[in-house]
Amino acid sequence: MSINYQKLDEKIWALLGTWKDIEPKPGYIGRFNARIAERKPWFERFSLSMPVLKPILVMCFIFIAFGSAQTYSTYTNTKQLLSSIPQQEWDMLANYETIANLNVVDDKSAILDIQE
Repeated sequence: MSINYQKLDEKIWALLGTWKDIEPKPGYIGRFNARIAERKPWFERFSLSMPVLKPILVMCFIFIAFGSAQTYSTYTNTKQLLSSIPQQEWDMLANYETIANLNVVDDKSAILDIQE
């Protein structure tokens, strides 16, 4: 289904031709300028009062402290776990790829399939 943009443009311009201007009420410009003058800057409009701000800051501090403690405890637990691994297991991990490849060679049917 293709859209005929030329016809759409013609319809839009026809609708715009039927547009009727609305005259503003007297004193509109003065009221508009007064409202602009009364507006606060954006940083003042979004500022929070201290009774609202204090609980939010306390909750943020608790959240950050809890997250930091959780990360630190995970780090120390991992460090303890890694330091408790015997040297023999570290050697096995260092040669993991070789050991994994030996398990493939032990499967005699795979070797027989390759020879055929």
